Amino acid sequence: MPFLRPSRLRLALVALVALTTVCGCKNRRYPPTVDLALTADHAVIATKGKGVWTAGSAENGALGFGLPGSPSPAPRLVPDAPADVLEVAASAGASCLRTATEVRCVGGKRNFGNGFFTAVPELSGVTQIALRTETAGVRVCGRSADARVRCVELGGVANAVPLDAPRVAALASGPFGLFVVRDDGRVARVEDGFESPKTEEISGLAQILQVGVGDRHACAVDAGGAVFCWGANGSGRLGDGTDVDRPLPVAVANVSGAVSVHPGADFTCVLRRDETIGCWGANDVHQLADGTTDRALLAKPVFGAFQVTGLVVGGRGACAAQKDGGSRCWGANGTGRFGDKTTHDHPVPMPIKIL
Repeated sequence: MPFLRPSRLRLALVALVALTTVCGCKNRRYPPTVDLALTADHAVIATKGKGVWTAGSAENGALGFGLPGSPSPAPRLVPDAPADVLEVAASAGASCLRTATEVRCVGGKRNFGNGFFTAVPELSGVTQIALRTETAGVRVCGRSADARVRCVELGGVANAVPLDAPRVAALASGPFGLFVVRDDGRVARVEDGFESPKTEEISGLAQILQVGVGDRHACAVDAGGAVFCWGANGSGRLGDGTDVDRPLPVAVANVSGAVSVHPGADFTCVLRRDETIGCWGANDVHQLADGTTDRALLAKPVFGAFQVTGLVVGGRGACAAQKDGGSRCWGANGTGRFGDKTTHDHPVPMPIKIL
């Protein structure tokens, strides 16, 4: 689809929507967000005091309401979800929840849990989770308190396979791959497959604190708040001012003070220390939330003044957890994953209405 400039009327409508929906106003209807997970097709939201909610495509029962699943363009409360969820994670057709003592998952090609969140005992007590849909199935990995990582296949052989990696500080996963951040600040990619997977170090990266993984590219944030990206660069998603693919990491231009970076299908967003968001890359379905459909080779601010405590990107859209409670989403919404009871794309950040 060609990049089109919106008409003056459309700009006026976007401004009106922004004035009525994008503000720093405290809204008691929206409970604080504990964690968010977003794929190209569905979303998982853990809230403080209001349970866990899912929306969008129910492929493989990923929403947690049994099989066969029905898509939901409105957020639905997951039945029997733990009250103390600390983390949520999602991949194509699968979702997971983590508490301090257990991990529960649903979905995958083997329909793990038959459409309901079910305990994965091999990952009990881990401190971080990551999952990725691969050709053979869905791999779920957990980092334990001793900085070791073990992985299982949802619905596969009931054993946890340890990764061939030194002490791991963090995990990151997405369609482009599964990555580990080692405690020495180096980054490695984990080979696909469930049998004794190996890791391969990504050269050119040091003192890395966080990694984000998109469909065909990945990015990392170092201790100084700089951002580096590598992989496919269509529409300028790597943020180096070009659209040339990069097999090795390159510095993202015009970005500093980053806390975390979040690649999507064809764009990338960054959360800064000042609690603001910048995005770059493709914008034909409003991935950049700037009120236009013009791509950007360099970072642009997301429309609207609101402070953010968390950010997730999935497919061709994104969601942000607000500092004053609730979450807002923008971009592609064809499956209803943003939970506004529609399948309309969002040109600016709009609230997920969990009541």
